[in-house]
Amino acid sequence: MRHFLWALVHKRLFEEGFELRTGRSLEKSKGWRKIGEDAVQLEQDLGTHLLEWKYPNWIRVDNISISTIPSFLRMVEIPALVDSSGVVATPLAFELGGKWEGERVGSMLPADYSPEDHR
Repeated sequence: MRHFLWALVHKRLFEEGFELRTGRSLEKSKGWRKIGEDAVQLEQDLGTHLLEWKYPNWIRVDNISISTIPSFLRMVEIPALVDSSGVVATPLAFELGGKWEGERVGSMLPADYSPEDHR
C-alpha cells in the first residue's frame, strides 16, 4: 500500500505498474470502471506537511508485477492523511480489502520502525 501511495503522491502510478478502477461497493464484482491517475487527488492539509485523500468511493488497485490479487481501499473517516513517502498518518481512516486487508498492523508501525531496534 505504501508503494501505491508513494506513486500516487509523486504522480507515477502508471510508471510503477498500477492500474486503477472505481466502484461504489466492494461486494459487486462487476461495475468497476477504469479511472485515470488524475481521478484520485491528494490535497495539501493546511498547516501540515501531510496530504489529504478526498476520493469517496472504493478504489481497486491492480499491479500484476507485484501480485495477481487485487487490493481495495476507501476512505471511511475524515481526515485520511498521507505523507509524501506514502505513509498513512491516519491508518484507521481507510477500509482495506483484497491483498491489503491483512497488512493493516504492519502499516500502522512508525515510518522509521526497525525490528532490530526492538530486540
